[in-house]
Amino acid sequence: MTLPSTKDKGALMKLMDNDSVFKDKMDFATALAGKIGPEAVMEIYAAQLSLQQLSDGGYPSEMESVIRDKAKATFRRYAKFLGAVSSLGEPRLSRSYGPGESPAHTLPSESLSLIFNWAAETQSSIGPKGWTPRLLRLICRHWKKVAEETPSLWRNIDFSGSMEWTHRSIQWSKSVPLDVSLVGYGLPTATFVERAQVALVELSRIRTLSVANPKEENIALLVNLFASRPAPWLIELGFTAGNMYTAGTGGMDVFHSGTFAGEVPTRLRKLVMSYAKINPSFPAFSAPLVTLDLQFCNVWQTVDQLLHSLNSLPNLEHLILRTNSEVPRMHASKVHDFKPKGVKLRNLKTLCLRNELAVILAIFPHLDIPNASTVSIAIDCEGATSIMHPNALSEMSTVFGSYLNNVFGDNTVLPGGFTTLAITPLLGWDGGYDAVFTEPAECRDGLTEFSLGFTHAEFVEISHEALFMRTLAWAPLNNRITRLVATEDVYFLNNDAIWAQIIGCLPSLAEVHVRESAPELIRSLSTCDPEEARSLRKLVFETTAFADPLIDALGAFILCRREKGHPSMNLSFITCKISDAALDKLKETMGVGEVYVFTGDMSALVDDSDNSDDE
Repeated sequence: MTLPSTKDKGALMKLMDNDSVFKDKMDFATALAGKIGPEAVMEIYAAQLSLQQLSDGGYPSEMESVIRDKAKATFRRYAKFLGAVSSLGEPRLSRSYGPGESPAHTLPSESLSLIFNWAAETQSSIGPKGWTPRLLRLICRHWKKVAEETPSLWRNIDFSGSMEWTHRSIQWSKSVPLDVSLVGYGLPTATFVERAQVALVELSRIRTLSVANPKEENIALLVNLFASRPAPWLIELGFTAGNMYTAGTGGMDVFHSGTFAGEVPTRLRKLVMSYAKINPSFPAFSAPLVTLDLQFCNVWQTVDQLLHSLNSLPNLEHLILRTNSEVPRMHASKVHDFKPKGVKLRNLKTLCLRNELAVILAIFPHLDIPNASTVSIAIDCEGATSIMHPNALSEMSTVFGSYLNNVFGDNTVLPGGFTTLAITPLLGWDGGYDAVFTEPAECRDGLTEFSLGFTHAEFVEISHEALFMRTLAWAPLNNRITRLVATEDVYFLNNDAIWAQIIGCLPSLAEVHVRESAPELIRSLSTCDPEEARSLRKLVFETTAFADPLIDALGAFILCRREKGHPSMNLSFITCKISDAALDKLKETMGVGEVYVFTGDMSALVDDSDNSDDE
């Protein structure tokens, strides 16, 4: 199977002529098709055909992103043409109306109000902001009157215009709960202060509130405004400070016991904050939260304090707590107030923790999370000494290994576990890595994704290789793994020895996807005991240059497997640099099964910046 190509014009034209549906569309839009030219039409057809073949299973799974990216780029290039073709089939009004004659001007107020609310909340092709309330009221006097008398239409406090408009919006919204967004970035201090004062005086009826990037000199004002009155209607609260200073020891508590006039916001379900200093007495920690997402916030001094806060949030479904060395560390001293699994979070679906090892090892065993579907752990090595403790690896096994064994059971004959492993860079960290395990072998409720990653730090004696191999030592993370994806740059994979260890640790491994570390993988396979790789059935290489020694090593490995009686090996080469002679040599090697090759330039598939159709 090959990608549809516009270069083979004869074959493509024949397919188009036999495709009655596509041909009818083009006949319907002959003038438009003539404008962009036959080659463009063939390119559009090739894109549509490739997506159809992909849907019908005509391409291997590793080609899905390539096919979709190429088709998407084609549709973007000719978006105006495709939009025009689509519009030709749209029904038109049976007659035109003079000024003020359209029935739209006489719709009942109740119906028009419902239409306004729907239009304001629906994406529109008229522009990025769609049918804004201000635009709707400009149509006619009747629409203006109805718009201004529909309070729910003005619940979103809009600061894009003048403050006069903001005051009008608040006035027309009457008593409906409000949605407010305050962004300080790029604003003069006086402007931000005015907006904050106008908006937060309505705190008692705000439904969703988002405050982002206030300047340091505005923090004190916000603290006072947040404390000025209760927030009984608040459902979502988001706060992102402009820099790390706000979360450090030098900043003030942005949220404290007096916030919201000291009253618990009883409707609050979602709390998302970054770079904030928060006192554990913050009333929101007593609300019926469903989502608690705190990124790089300075909140608790000890693990005991944190566990007390979590213990008062039994409704949590999503818990995200990430920090780094710039935020004051929690003391990871012995937990006194809770037994293992003493904090009951039975509704929790998502748990993401990032902190130094000692803190996470102190927190994790005390959480009872039987229904968690995603558990993501990131160990911050920077500035931490706990990762260098001689018992660090064994303590990790005690905490995480035991948790996974409890989740999947202790069936020694056929242990449960995950089937897919992806090794990726740790998000937001140069030099860090993440091991992401997904797709449990049996369909089950509960844990479907587990990841354990480490940031990079100098002077850490325990290497990433040792940390990763300790992770693979836990039965649920090795016995059932059939698919390994390592298509992103992770530095420690550029080593023959680590690949030999990985292969020896994954007895069920059937499929490997690699990019930068392909040479190391092939060399390790060529020197390992074929019995260790007996389960392998497929190798997928991306953007790799295959010189003769690499081809010879790959061929020798596959031939040796075949001589041992192991099944054939399928090969895929995606945007690799490989000669026809090398491909022929591989195809002639005994033990090589199907060989799939796509040698196109990846950049050409997605570069649509200067190829749009004419105006």
